Amino acid sequence: MSEGRFFAPIGDARVAIVDVRDIAAVAAAALTQSGHDGRTYDITGPESLTHAEMASQLSEAVGRPITFVDVEETTMRDALRALTLPEWQGEGLIEDDAHYRRGEASAVSPAVRDVTGAAPHSFSEFARDHRLAFSQ
Repeated sequence: MSEGRFFAPIGDARVAIVDVRDIAAVAAAALTQSGHDGRTYDITGPESLTHAEMASQLSEAVGRPITFVDVEETTMRDALRALTLPEWQGEGLIEDDAHYRRGEASAVSPAVRDVTGAAPHSFSEFARDHRLAFSQ
């Protein structure tokens, strides 16, 4: 984020991005409370956002402009290779972005509230809570 930009080959696809704190809360409930045996939960955040919307919310949280740059898949693949990521890991990231572009991660699920009784954290809340990490 030091450049004030982040990149992905995702276009304007929406993603129901989830806060890791909500994943942990659902996991803790499922492991310590009864009634979860054999259950599967689709854990999402409370809203479906584009990366441009995420950039806007990050900008507001850190008090400086942050932009999202949509790039071609080949450009992203080359950038990941330049970082010397293992090929399997880079390909996994490319596959995730393709999954998002197809709209396969845009649906919002009530699982966090259903399992924990608490509302999931919004992306803007996540950005505010972790603004120092994004300020560097």
